[in-house]
Amino acid sequence: MWVKCLKPLNLDEQFINFAGIESVYQWQGEIQTDSEELLIIKTRESLLEAVIEHVKANHEYEVPEVIALPITGGSIPYLEWLKNSTRD
Repeated sequence: MWVKCLKPLNLDEQFINFAGIESVYQWQGEIQTDSEELLIIKTRESLLEAVIEHVKANHEYEVPEVIALPITGGSIPYLEWLKNSTRD
């Protein structure tokens, strides 16, 4: 699985979640259906660019989906744990 290429980023497994999905999308004017992995990486905004560049350089797709979703709230103990567990 290509997700193993994330190892050089030194991401702890506790911050990576993925699930198999069936994706239907349009690519170059054609409808495509593929089995894919939905990957969720929890990190700090300051580390985002390194994650994006690494995925783009190592993913088999010409245009891999890489998006960032802001954390607008949550359990304070969890958010503190996440902050303390990721490093700049």
